[in-house]
Amino acid sequence: MLLSISLFAACSGNSTANLPTPPPPAQAAESGAANAGQAENAPQSAAVPAPAVSTFQGVISRDVPPLPYPSPAEALSDWTSGDYATSLPPDYSGQDMSQFALTAASIQYACFDSNTKWPATLPQNFNPDGLLQTGKDPGLGVSGLHSQGITGKGVGIAMIGVPIPTGHVEYKDSLVDYEEIHTWDNFTALTQSCADAVSLMLGATCGVAPDAKLYYFVAMPAETQADMLNPNPGDSSWQPKYDLSYLTQALNRILAINSQLADADKIRALYSQFDFEGGNYAADPGYVDMMTALEKLRVSGVFDLNDLNNGSDGDGPTMLYPLSRNPLEDPDDSSQYGPSGGMQNWLSGMSFRDAISKQQQDTQNIAVPSDDLTAASVYANDAYRYQSVSNGGALVRAYIGGLYALACQADPQITEDIFIQAAKDTASKTDFVYGQPSAFNAKSASATPNPDAKTTNFNIVNPAALLAQIGK
Repeated sequence: MLLSISLFAACSGNSTANLPTPPPPAQAAESGAANAGQAENAPQSAAVPAPAVSTFQGVISRDVPPLPYPSPAEALSDWTSGDYATSLPPDYSGQDMSQFALTAASIQYACFDSNTKWPATLPQNFNPDGLLQTGKDPGLGVSGLHSQGITGKGVGIAMIGVPIPTGHVEYKDSLVDYEEIHTWDNFTALTQSCADAVSLMLGATCGVAPDAKLYYFVAMPAETQADMLNPNPGDSSWQPKYDLSYLTQALNRILAINSQLADADKIRALYSQFDFEGGNYAADPGYVDMMTALEKLRVSGVFDLNDLNNGSDGDGPTMLYPLSRNPLEDPDDSSQYGPSGGMQNWLSGMSFRDAISKQQQDTQNIAVPSDDLTAASVYANDAYRYQSVSNGGALVRAYIGGLYALACQADPQITEDIFIQAAKDTASKTDFVYGQPSAFNAKSASATPNPDAKTTNFNIVNPAALLAQIGK
């Protein structure tokens, strides 16, 4: 199972002493085919910051990750029940499926990329090329903002994660810095998750803020892979051994970079795959220093988007809810969205299932798209991957991070509190009733009334209205 834990912050501040010496870039290697050998990451864009700000020299050599399945037959066999609640959806990325008779069930929730080969006959309403194209639209009117010149131009976003292919056409021109503070040899499990987040946040064709600038830091929070990921899932006695000092080094590096940037060029948001802010990690090495560095970011004007999940913005907890949408309809139409997680895909004329937990019954929420989206594929520098059901927790923060970049362009003086309140005030208010038929799941013949049904209000973000209020 993929590990995806996320932390966001916005930052501007003073330099910090004892900064790590950024590692030298790996030597370039010749490009290899997906699923084999080494892949050379393409050079970054021509606009390179001064060496004191960026140590990225344009080429980082990385193993191409293995395909999700060794063969197309194994990809199909893993989807045995056709029920997202009991089986993981298949990933056909890079696979040759041309010799298989695919059914609606076999493509329901499926992931695939632009290198997937399909049979001549496909299930009704399943158009892979069309899905890849419409999935590039972040939805809810964001593309309309781009046409008005609201693209996050010049706004800096930092990200802490695992290694990604720096040469992908989707984001290589936005990448102004890439530093590997600490990583593990041959680790690829989370690479696609990070590429998804980068693509949605600021990708050239998929991103909410396509003209934002990316500062990327690799900082694995454990000395070795075996210290963080259980090598034997059956061993219940195993405990992780975290070392949070690497995250502290990344945070301090971001503070140092920001101290050298002009106000107009400051890094305004930080996205991280790793969230160790909770008290459960207080005894782990490096925790106090990490929290000290994070607090410096907050005090200096940080927008810590992780607080939207775990904290308060002043008038109650603000939760980020992931949304799925009808992939056959207009991505700008908010009525085509519903709660993500354990849903029926409309590709075969079916509707979404009731799948929300009772914990999500508050009204202090912001709901944003996370499913049915296209992102950079890590299997080739020019390939794109479509994901029907995503790790919503990671991508909702990426969407919000992109929106915040748009807001920073529209009003450089914007603050976290003003942004969040405006997002709530301008949201499309939508009620979903779980456990009984509703306007959203009326197509589902199996939906029957349920006496335990709960009604939850979703505040679906309205980017155009949000930016109009901020720009007043």
